[in-house]
Amino acid sequence: MILTLKLFLPDGVPASLPFEYQYPFAAVIYKMLNNADSEYAYNLHTHGHEGHKFKLFTFSDIRARFIPENGRMKIQSNTVELTLCFHVEKTA
Repeated sequence: MILTLKLFLPDGVPASLPFEYQYPFAAVIYKMLNNADSEYAYNLHTHGHEGHKFKLFTFSDIRARFIPENGRMKIQSNTVELTLCFHVEKTA
């Protein structure tokens, strides 16, 4: 399952992300899985899907206008987009 997420940022509120945002973003997704179904999330983490270890999801680079500033991406647009792909539909 492929999802395109489009986040709208409030006007006038500065936003930035570290260039190494991938690990924290993946942690947020795992936390959401845990909040939705902790037993399912535990089994995925411990045993994988049907006993196979593989990535449960992947996501694209963040798409937004930004300028580099002090090791961070200072967002210059009101929207941020990314594509999130799940191999297992139940996980989505």
